[in-house]
Amino acid sequence: MRSLLTLLLILTINVLTNPSAVLGQGSWVNVTLQSDQYGVETSWGIISNSNGEVVQSSPPIAGNTLTETIITLPSGLYTFVIYDSFGDGICCGFGEGWVSLTNTCGLDESIYDFNTDSASIPFTLGWCDLPISGCMDPIALNYNPWATTPSACEFIPTICPEGETNIMSLLAADTYFEEISWDISVYGTGEIIDSGGDYTGVQYTNVSSVCASEGDSLVATIYDTYGDGLCGSCWGGIDGHFIVLTLCNDIFFNIYGEEYDTLVSPVFVVPACDPPIYYGCTDPNYLEYNSFASEDNGTCLTPIVLGCIDSSAFNYDAAANVMEMGAECDYTLTLIDGGSDGWYGSWLGVTQGDSIYGPYEMFPVDAYALEIPLTLNSFEEVNVYFFTEGNAETTAGQCGFNLSGPQGIILEGGTNPWTDPLSKFPFKYTATPSCNSFCEPIVYGCMDAAAQNYVIEANTDDESCHYAAGCTQAGYLEYYTQGYEADFDNGSCETLAMFGCMDSTAFNYDALANVDNLGCLPVVEGCMNSLAFNYDPLANTDADCIPFIYGCTDPTAFNYNEEANTNDGECVEVILGCTDSIALNYNPLANTDNEGCILPIEGCMDAVAFNYNSEANVPILEDCLYDAGCVTGPGNPYWLNDSCYAWVINVDPYCCESVWDGGCVGLYDYCNAAWPTSIEEFDRRIVIRPNPTSDRIYIETDLSYTLSVYHPLGIIMIDRTTDKELDISNWANGAYHMILEANGIIYRKTIIKQ
Repeated sequence: MRSLLTLLLILTINVLTNPSAVLGQGSWVNVTLQSDQYGVETSWGIISNSNGEVVQSSPPIAGNTLTETIITLPSGLYTFVIYDSFGDGICCGFGEGWVSLTNTCGLDESIYDFNTDSASIPFTLGWCDLPISGCMDPIALNYNPWATTPSACEFIPTICPEGETNIMSLLAADTYFEEISWDISVYGTGEIIDSGGDYTGVQYTNVSSVCASEGDSLVATIYDTYGDGLCGSCWGGIDGHFIVLTLCNDIFFNIYGEEYDTLVSPVFVVPACDPPIYYGCTDPNYLEYNSFASEDNGTCLTPIVLGCIDSSAFNYDAAANVMEMGAECDYTLTLIDGGSDGWYGSWLGVTQGDSIYGPYEMFPVDAYALEIPLTLNSFEEVNVYFFTEGNAETTAGQCGFNLSGPQGIILEGGTNPWTDPLSKFPFKYTATPSCNSFCEPIVYGCMDAAAQNYVIEANTDDESCHYAAGCTQAGYLEYYTQGYEADFDNGSCETLAMFGCMDSTAFNYDALANVDNLGCLPVVEGCMNSLAFNYDPLANTDADCIPFIYGCTDPTAFNYNEEANTNDGECVEVILGCTDSIALNYNPLANTDNEGCILPIEGCMDAVAFNYNSEANVPILEDCLYDAGCVTGPGNPYWLNDSCYAWVINVDPYCCESVWDGGCVGLYDYCNAAWPTSIEEFDRRIVIRPNPTSDRIYIETDLSYTLSVYHPLGIIMIDRTTDKELDISNWANGAYHMILEANGIIYRKTIIKQ
């Protein structure tokens, strides 16, 4: 089982495809031959009508064999001749054979059942480029960047989510690949989850991968339109092979060379399958990085440090562990032709990252070698592909190449294994270019540009500098102006040196100096009066002085003085608040009005009163008017300031609309009723203490009640509580309005917090 999975993975990475791969040739022909049972008697050749030369031929073949050979030829007139050494052709009682000549540009000629020693087909080849068959998906393992005709693509096995298992199928088609198709479906529903068919190419191989839910029941089905299945050997060809298995090696369909038109696998229940985990360093910034690792195992130990790691270099970096390279550089791809007659059906392509170069081939005019310049980078692998097709197999041994750059040849190939007929497409060579490194060699020499032997390339002084003759006396001007240190005095010292500052803009400029003493002082303007506010001890040129002005210099202070430059230490903090003494929220400590004063507004603050004033903040309870119960009006009384009627709910229409007489008074004056007889009676049954208070108020009564308390601004402080102890310690000082309701009677009380 292990070996089977290994085979599958190898085929996934190295799928054998066989595209036609010649560009730039004049034309081509595909020779397909089905022999009789005595193929050893059969051979053929192609003759050029222009000179009678045999341009291609075939030796005798194995008995009852189907062969297919692609021949590349210049455009022109040709004759195909088939020979039978026994003289009975390829027909009749020993198996019916045939031969066809085809290409994609209209050529289609055939010979069937000849019974002589030879037969011929004259044919004409016009210009016809061979199609390049291959996978055209860039993310596939077998992507062919030069393909013009699509064929199946192979991908890395799919990583399935939790609860799903990877199902892989491998089809190695027989010789008659165009007859084959297949699918994998869910048993019972018929839902197809993977399939393949419409194959093109020679000896086609396909690897597919799909995810299926664990526990699903699957069946695999393979079809053959001719009805002979994968039995290519039944007709002189090569058998095929079809296998379906999980990533964990559970095989549920495996057939090889069988005959059928439709073959269905047994029902297979998808098992749970955890994909293999590859441990290693997953951080590319470490030397231990493993590109194949899927889970980090803590082996990332050595951070990559770029630099020059050549200890003999001038800029050697002892801390570096990876050579820093140049971004890109020029390379040369050299194609080699050992026969100097062109490659005739072989060609070469180059890729690096997203860059594709080629395809390249050699022609007879290119002689033995052809150089092609390429610009490559130092960070991505470069891949060189060698392709060969048809009759080029016999001459591929003359082909070769090398890829060279600053570090010499990094890739080369040729001869074997290019002649291996089982590995025609493609041969792949891989390397990473190495552009010029940042290492600098040590270059010794004189590094003084004034010396006669100055070496501009030198980076390390060897103390070999020497100079011309000149003034050697330091007391003379010429000693400083000659620009070099003279080896001997030649009598050129004439002018005495006068040292001083030669900068005319400097504070200490010396007009008599001819040699700068490098002691020039800049002009520094500033106040030079030590008693001034802006005194500058560094100034050497006097400027305007500013006197001291004392005051508060804090712009956030109440008494800030914007003209002061020296703080007198008497800044007063800004205290925001209401500065209006008649306001309810007057703050005697405030020195800056916050524009938030609340002026007293007198009025009825009882929300149930008829004349309730929502803007009032100073209660005048005696001015409150109450609905005496006359809901229709306008009888008298309609509104009363007499609290004896404040709890009346509904007055008889007679009293409201006709006359308010003694009878009406007797009915609705609760101050004279049996219970309660008056508000004073209510006062006797409800005790609220202490009032005023600083923290708590206690209600003592035998009545059942609900209680609400309002802020003078109308804010609800307590809403309909039945508690007999109220905590008001956190309230602001002031008067609050209490409404107590018991037995349908509303009782109002003012409480004071202080």
